[in-house]
Amino acid sequence: CVVTLTALSCLVLAGPAEQHSRRRHKRGYETFDDAGGHGGGGHEFEPITKHEVVSHFSVPVVKAVKVPVAHPIPVAVPQPYPVHVPQPYPVHVRVPEKVEVPIVKTVHVPVEKPYPVTVEKPVPYPVEKPYHVTIEKHVPVPVPKPFPVHYTVYKHIYHAPKKHH
Repeated sequence: CVVTLTALSCLVLAGPAEQHSRRRHKRGYETFDDAGGHGGGGHEFEPITKHEVVSHFSVPVVKAVKVPVAHPIPVAVPQPYPVHVPQPYPVHVRVPEKVEVPIVKTVHVPVEKPYPVTVEKPVPYPVEKPYHVTIEKHVPVPVPKPFPVHYTVYKHIYHAPKKHH
């Protein structure tokens, strides 16, 4: 429960007879609406220059101090009124960007085999062609034995030429 200095001074300055509402007229006067009947039902005009004499020693000097007091009954405490403050929020903007699309192509790559594999492939090799061959055979032919023939052998005797002197 907090009481301020202005609230206390208003309570002290305004007595029990003056706790009524004041209204200001267009002519510069204030009217007093008094429930006690005095004042003609609020039609009596009094000038603004009215002064109330208050003894100053009766005005207490009050310092406002906030003291926590335990409330046995729940008291309505004014709460701050929530005000919606617009907050920045993420906005997704589509930006066109070039994306490379890979073209998938199947390529056969020769891979070395880890172990030797026998591959049958035709290898050209020379083949002997048949041709005509003459074979010499030695056949024994009976030859008649030579018989003795007597013939005359003439021996030529060489004579040296004669020298003529």
